[in-house]
Amino acid sequence: MQHSLFPIKVFSRWYTNDAGFFGSSLTPVQTKTETHWILRFPIQGMRAENVITYIDNHNLHIRFQQMTEEKQVNETTGIVSAYQALTECETLTSLPVYVDTGSYSVICCSDHVDLYFNILKGDEY
Repeated sequence: MQHSLFPIKVFSRWYTNDAGFFGSSLTPVQTKTETHWILRFPIQGMRAENVITYIDNHNLHIRFQQMTEEKQVNETTGIVSAYQALTECETLTSLPVYVDTGSYSVICCSDHVDLYFNILKGDEY
């Protein structure tokens, strides 16, 4: 489940911890502007620190992490137990030819995640 390029952090502040990993064939929408290639993934509610990227041979490896937290109260004893799980979704995407793989930005919105890559010379708009 754990890959050396994507360290997994499971938090221990709750009584029980669990981690789940889901592979994905999620394909981003690719848009070209005058200065950028934009790759948009339809992942909701992400923060930039939960998006882990790695580029290898012009392929983008991307992992999205989300935490799930639940509390349950035992009706008989009143004891509260808590559960926290780390869920991940990973996908592999080929990058357009003229993107600058050394310079990109991750922008998270409420309903999607965008990666902005600068365009290298040779792919003029």
